[in-house]
Amino acid sequence: MSNDKVITLPDSQEIEMEARLWVLRFDDGDLTEARQSEFDAWISQSAAHENAFTRLAVFWDDLSIVKRLDDYASSDVASTSLRETRSDARKNLFTRVAITGIAASIVAAVTLIGFDYTSSNRPFLEQYQTVTGEQETIALPDGSQIVLNTDSSIEVTYDRSRRVVRLERGEAYFDVSSDRDRQFSVETPEGVVTVVGTSFSLRLSEQKLDVTVEEGRVAVGALPNIASSGADNRSITEISAGQIATIDDGVESVSVIPPDALVRALDWRDGELSFNGETLEEVIRQIERYTNQTIEISDDGLKQQRIVAYYKIGDIERLFQALDVMVNVEVERIGNSHVRLYRSEQSDDS
Repeated sequence: MSNDKVITLPDSQEIEMEARLWVLRFDDGDLTEARQSEFDAWISQSAAHENAFTRLAVFWDDLSIVKRLDDYASSDVASTSLRETRSDARKNLFTRVAITGIAASIVAAVTLIGFDYTSSNRPFLEQYQTVTGEQETIALPDGSQIVLNTDSSIEVTYDRSRRVVRLERGEAYFDVSSDRDRQFSVETPEGVVTVVGTSFSLRLSEQKLDVTVEEGRVAVGALPNIASSGADNRSITEISAGQIATIDDGVESVSVIPPDALVRALDWRDGELSFNGETLEEVIRQIERYTNQTIEISDDGLKQQRIVAYYKIGDIERLFQALDVMVNVEVERIGNSHVRLYRSEQSDDS
């Protein structure tokens, strides 16, 4: 008999397919005692088996699998990694519920398990956007994650040879899974960022692009300046963890960002903003990104007041109360969407 039609999958692909099947079995509740013994034997074969299952389980984010991971991780046979996976899955699920709701996470999980962009002739193409004050966490087919900040829009295209995200407006944080055969690029109107596997944030505003790297390295390039000869004069700059690259009207600059400032720069992923000595004018410009209200500061001196504060995104009234306590600011409401801040008379008399 001819064996022409017999295809042997590489070990990594076979393990990946088996891991997906086990995740689905956990989700379906298809875990008889015999099946659990089979799972124990399968996941104990190698670190690759355990890694494949834990990675997919964390991104599945469904209540049923979290519950069954709870049950299994509590057993004597479960490894430390599986117990950590149970914890990560619960954290990942409930974080996403708080930001975007359980429905979005289930849709993302179905996409992850059900679509293999590396072998399909049909590319993976999706559009995601948030409105003012909204944030969304997106799981991509390769295990990468994107956290989309307020009033932002992206388009994702995956095919056999490349992974491309177009940041059309706003800000996004990227946690990119390594795939050396398919580079990951983020294209913006101001420049292009290319990576293999790393974690970084992009913020696009008018003619300015800020690239902040949390882990790994990225290559940053402003849009090509095509000279009359037709040559591509784009310069490529590599930056690493703890650095920020800025492309402002086509001009690139790189600076080091201190660890505490890096943490504050990425606090928005947790629905928070923190300030440590920024002017009130700078603080308000940040806050306005998350609200439809226009906030006016009536006093030039007040604009330069330094602020140390913590802001829970969406709780603007509490921010106004804190400003009243810290710098004697009073709030005047002009209509439903306009607020004016000014120094109180008590502050002027003191």
